[in-house]
Amino acid sequence: MKSRVIKAQNQRVERISTSTLVIGIDIAKEKHAAQAINFRGIVLTNRPIMFSNDHAGFEHLISSIRK
Repeated sequence: MKSRVIKAQNQRVERISTSTLVIGIDIAKEKHAAQAINFRGIVLTNRPIMFSNDHAGFEHLISSIRK
C-alpha cells in the first residue's frame, strides 16, 4: 500500500515543469494565507498573500497570482 502512494506522489512530482506555479494555501475559517513557489521550490512572494474566505477574497488571490 505504501509503495502505491509513493509511486503516485512521484508521478505527480514528475509532471511539474519549468512553467509550473505551485500555490500553497493555509486555510482558516475567516482568512486564508497563500504562498507561491516555482518548480524548484523557490518562494516567489515576499510575504504570504492574505485573503478572506469569500468571493472577493478569492478574486484578490487570483489577481495577486496574475501579477
